[in-house]
Amino acid sequence: MQVTIEDVQVNSGERAKFQAVIEGTPQPTVLWFKGTSLLTDSDRVHQGKEGTTYFLVVDNAALEDGGVYTCVAKNAGGEVLCKAELVVREAKKDQEGKKVATRRKLHSHYEVKQEIG
Repeated sequence: MQVTIEDVQVNSGERAKFQAVIEGTPQPTVLWFKGTSLLTDSDRVHQGKEGTTYFLVVDNAALEDGGVYTCVAKNAGGEVLCKAELVVREAKKDQEGKKVATRRKLHSHYEVKQEIG
């Protein structure tokens, strides 16, 4: 058995998805952890499987969802695990709002002293 997952980067409010292709006989049991906490399905966290691809989805990712996630696959032949990091950045619209807030509006001022032609 072999498990590989990759780091994921999303903006706050976006969907984060980890995917792992896991093949083993007998079919393995797959568990997902954040840090040392076993993850279970909730309104924002979903686990699933499509063929040999197992996935973990975090909807509406928040800054506190960031951290190290571990995928563990177990069967009679043993146990393998792989870790990846979820990085959640502040939402782009917040960053743009901050940029707008730091801009200064400049006005051009002209004084006509003499008309030419």
